[in-house]
Amino acid sequence: MKYQIKLSIFISFLLINCSVKETEFEIICTKKVSKKYSYNPIGFIENSYGKLNIKTISHYDKEGKLKEVFWNRSNGFLKYTLSELKNDVALLNSFDIDTIYSDKKYISYIKEKKNDTIFYLSNDEVIIEIKKKGLD
Repeated sequence: MKYQIKLSIFISFLLINCSVKETEFEIICTKKVSKKYSYNPIGFIENSYGKLNIKTISHYDKEGKLKEVFWNRSNGFLKYTLSELKNDVALLNSFDIDTIYSDKKYISYIKEKKNDTIFYLSNDEVIIEIKKKGLD
């Protein structure tokens, strides 16, 4: 009986650790635009900060390493992997994103935290950091 309890606790612990993804996050770079502005119909966020045009969505792994970038274009989002960006340094530099994430870049921004989301505000720019943790 004692061994069954220990075994069931051990198995439960293993299942939980194997099924929980590592914490990942994404950085959404946006710019405030007028309500009438239109570019990519699915490339906007409307919230309490106004109408925000998404410039890029960057996905990072749990260590803060860039995995991929989605660039907002008039006909949808264009996806770039890290290896593609490393081959085109000029393109990577034009996005003004970090391959290794650091929030020190936003030290001069106003920081607002709401649940699992952090908003960095500066003039007409809004940077949104969303932590993601889920199950496989």
